[in-house]
Amino acid sequence: MLQWTISRKVTNKSNLIKKTMANTNNTTNNLFYRAQFNDEWFVGFCDGEASFIINIIENKNSSKYQVKSMFSLPQHNKNQFLLDSIKSKYEEGNVYKDTGSREVSYYRSTSLKFLSNTFVPLFEANPLKTSKSLDYQDWKTVIDMMNNNEHLTEKGLNVIKLLSNNMNSKRDRSSYLNPNKIEITPNWLLGFIEAEGNFYVTVTPNKTSKLGYRVITNFSIAQNAVERPVLLAIQNYFGCGSIVEKQHKFDNRKLMLEYRITGMKDINNILIPFFENHKLITTKLLDYLDFKEVMEICNNGNHSTENGLNKIRGITSGMNNKRIFPL
Repeated sequence: MLQWTISRKVTNKSNLIKKTMANTNNTTNNLFYRAQFNDEWFVGFCDGEASFIINIIENKNSSKYQVKSMFSLPQHNKNQFLLDSIKSKYEEGNVYKDTGSREVSYYRSTSLKFLSNTFVPLFEANPLKTSKSLDYQDWKTVIDMMNNNEHLTEKGLNVIKLLSNNMNSKRDRSSYLNPNKIEITPNWLLGFIEAEGNFYVTVTPNKTSKLGYRVITNFSIAQNAVERPVLLAIQNYFGCGSIVEKQHKFDNRKLMLEYRITGMKDINNILIPFFENHKLITTKLLDYLDFKEVMEICNNGNHSTENGLNKIRGITSGMNNKRIFPL
C-alpha cells in the first residue's frame, strides 16, 4: 500500500511542501515511492522526455570504432522515484544523478539485448506520436544493424555515422508530417501531460473586479510548431481549448505552439474529471491538486473575497518551479 503525507506551510515567499512517500511493505526505514504505469503511459512520457542516442566512440589506440546504442530519460531529482520505478518495471538499466550542478537524474540503458528484446517491441506496439518517432526509427535501424554485426563493417559504420549525425537536436524537423492518423488514448495522454503539461494560476490587476484583481487559471501543453498535429489531436480528444502561437523560449526565430484550456466551464467539466479518472503519478500531481483547490475557491465565489484571494496567492507562491522539495 502506498502512503503519501503532504503538508503545506504558507510563508510570504513560498509554500514548503514536505512529502513523505513510503511503501508499507518495505521492512526497512528507506522511504520510496513505486510509481505504477502501463506501456501506453510510458510511451506518452517518452514522447515528451526520452532521447534515443547512438554514440560512436573512436579507439585512440587503433583505427577502430565502438558503436553504442542508448535509451536515456532525464528527470529532475524530485522525480527520481519515477526513474527507479521504470528500472524496476522493465528490470534493466541504471539510474544516475548528474555529476555537475544540475538537479537532474537519468534512467539509461545501453544493453543491446535489452533494448532489442524489450524497448523495440514496446515502441513497435505503441508508436510514438510526435516527431521523436524519427529519432526512434533511426535508432532502431542502428540496433538492427548491430544485431547483424553490420556496424563492424566500413559500409555499415558509415551508414551509422550518417544517421547519428542527423538525430535528436541535429535533426531538421521543419518539414516533418506524421503520415499516420494520431489517435489519442487516455494513458498516452496522461504520460505526455506528465512530461509536457503545466497547471498555472495567476493573480493579475483588473480594474473591473471587486478587489482590483482577477484570477486566471490555465492548463497548457507547449510544443515546437512541428508538433501541431499532436496538439490538434489532443484538442480534438478534449473537445475544447485553443492552440496559440508564441515565440520560442530560447530562440525567438522559431515558433512555438501552446494548447490551452482556460475557461472555467471546460476546466470544471472536462479537465478536472479527466485527472480524477486518470491519476497523475509524478510530482506534477502536487501542482494539479493546488490548481484544483484554486478552482474550488473560484467556484464558491471566494476568489472575490480578500481571504480567498490571499489564500490563492499563498497557493500559487508554491506551485511549479516555486515549489520547495526536501533534499
